[in-house]
Amino acid sequence: MLGNILRIDANGNIERSEFYSYSDFARFYTFPRRTLHEDFQIEQLREFASCFGVDPQYVDLLYENGFSADEIEELLYEPEELMNYADVLEYEGLYF
Repeated sequence: MLGNILRIDANGNIERSEFYSYSDFARFYTFPRRTLHEDFQIEQLREFASCFGVDPQYVDLLYENGFSADEIEELLYEPEELMNYADVLEYEGLYF
């Protein structure tokens, strides 16, 4: 895989070069696919969310933006913290 390096010094001079990477790091920057177990966990969390006074759509919002089912479960015990995260995601335009 060929990559680019761009260097700009303090005077604004631009220097370009290339490098070859022997590893594909893209897999570290993608969200894992859902498994059946995760689907079941998320469905349960949606059901439990209303018991904590949280709209179940926030569970989906957090999960779709990289939160794990375990992290969402912990946040359900602190609804104010969960809502803070949801508000930030909504503010950034990632709302449902």
